[in-house]
Amino acid sequence: MIASVVGVDTVVRDEPHKVPDNRFTAFVRLQRELAHIESDSAAIMQLIVMYAARLTGADGVAIEMIESDETVYRAVCGTAAGFLGQRLPRTQSLTGLAITAQAVIHCHDTETDSRVDRTACQKIGVRAFVVVPLQHDRQFIGGLEVLASASGA
Repeated sequence: MIASVVGVDTVVRDEPHKVPDNRFTAFVRLQRELAHIESDSAAIMQLIVMYAARLTGADGVAIEMIESDETVYRAVCGTAAGFLGQRLPRTQSLTGLAITAQAVIHCHDTETDSRVDRTACQKIGVRAFVVVPLQHDRQFIGGLEVLASASGA
């Protein structure tokens, strides 16, 4: 474990789930917290979106998972917090495109980008975002979305 190697065993003993400002400290704490969650995938995903939001300064973060021909928000925070469980057709989701392309996708402005569902983005309050495809056992299973309320972010 990285915390043991660098001698920062006490870093994660204060408030659980409070993401520290220091990025190194945050990664150490995330590693520790993930190790204690075991196999609760919902808790793991929620912890990841919380840390991703804090570490990137994003207005919101979501993990969108593929389910059949749809994508579904399975973990959310920030501006996306009220949209847990939201479903989109995979073909109308930038996460679906990122998985198909097997590449990171950046949308600079949801109002002008023809690849996004403009109505869904307006509903969430998103003007720009990045989608990083997620893999498990060499299969693409979803995407991590880092969201911004301003275009060009």
